[in-house]
Amino acid sequence: MPGFDRTGPNGEGRMTGRKMGRCTNFGGNLKKTDEEAKEKPDEMSPENFQGRGFGRGRGGRGYGQGRQNRFREAHNSLAYEIMSDVENLLKISGYSERAIEYYLTHLHVGNIKNPDAHAIYTGPCGDTMEIFLKISGVITDARFQAIGCAGSFASGSALCEIIKGKTPEECKKLDENNLLDHLGALPEQKVHCARLTVLTLKMALDQYNNNRRTT
Repeated sequence: MPGFDRTGPNGEGRMTGRKMGRCTNFGGNLKKTDEEAKEKPDEMSPENFQGRGFGRGRGGRGYGQGRQNRFREAHNSLAYEIMSDVENLLKISGYSERAIEYYLTHLHVGNIKNPDAHAIYTGPCGDTMEIFLKISGVITDARFQAIGCAGSFASGSALCEIIKGKTPEECKKLDENNLLDHLGALPEQKVHCARLTVLTLKMALDQYNNNRRTT
């Protein structure tokens, strides 16, 4: 006969008895044969709950997966709205479509381990640009990191895109106007970002040439 015993650990109680209603399956008379199991699967099996809004716990299929999908959809929708708002604000501010794309995609952002050329510079505006180059006759890879505004990131991405495949001598001839022409347009108050980026590049190339002369 089922009962309740308060002699369990910490006195919290426990159920006693062998058969406790439909919550157990101890008795041999409750065990299905293989043939019966095939004909009538257990209604409480996890497989029967797939697609019914239930699941096997966090991260499982059914309810858990559905919740993850809804969260992912909401997150993607919110991210899209935020990106659209940012893009509209940049357009109003005077950034070109190309400059906006460079900023939003953060193209070439990162660093290079053991670069052949490297420089970091903080401009009068307070923005900081850092450039890494791999050089083998020409620029084979270029990466940058920045602490600054959208203008700095757009300029850094554009510069790295422009200089790939060019020789260091060709890169030394670049100026802020070449960068601005490639970008299309920056707000007038952000032109200094292009200047900062080109200056940092030339510092990296100077360091590269100095190292070659001393080795």
